[in-house]
Amino acid sequence: MKYTIEITPQCNEMLLEISDNKVRQILFNDISSLENDPQSKGKALNKDLEGLYSIRSYSQKYRIIYSVEGEKVLVNGVALINKVDKKNLNDPKFPNKGKFAPSSNPNFSTKNKSNRN
Repeated sequence: MKYTIEITPQCNEMLLEISDNKVRQILFNDISSLENDPQSKGKALNKDLEGLYSIRSYSQKYRIIYSVEGEKVLVNGVALINKVDKKNLNDPKFPNKGKFAPSSNPNFSTKNKSNRN
């Protein structure tokens, strides 16, 4: 069964902010690969991120976060691995703590490290 891929506007902005076309193309290819059995390709996240999956891309440097809703894969975000580690997610200064829930609010912004000061 092939799944339909949908990229959220926030994720699309993140992808467009990546200046290296080679990296961006690899990320798009990995996102496209999710149309075939997305649950088995990604790691199921837990706790506050339950219902979301994560795959790594471009030499394990990027993480693609997505959810599966019926026959649709909703790609919520793309970020450098060092910007999405557990320490940051548990930091009260992390700009998206508590906002990252499947379906209800697919915000996932890592574009400005200065927000964590």
